[in-house]
Amino acid sequence: MVKDDEDLDYTDDDDDESYRKRRPNYDVADVILVILKVLGITALVVVGLVIALFAVCLAIISTAG
Repeated sequence: MVKDDEDLDYTDDDDDESYRKRRPNYDVADVILVILKVLGITALVVVGLVIALFAVCLAIISTAG
């Protein structure tokens, strides 16, 4: 069991530097752009599905009538 901090070979500076090197540097703008891209792709897929459903409904109505 470790009782003192002196027993540990640990410095704050080294840990901060290695953490900064390992951690990718993301800005808020980058995160917002990724979210907008995902939402845009999702919106395109939904619009495409709605148009396809509308076309199928029109085909069913036109063949029935």
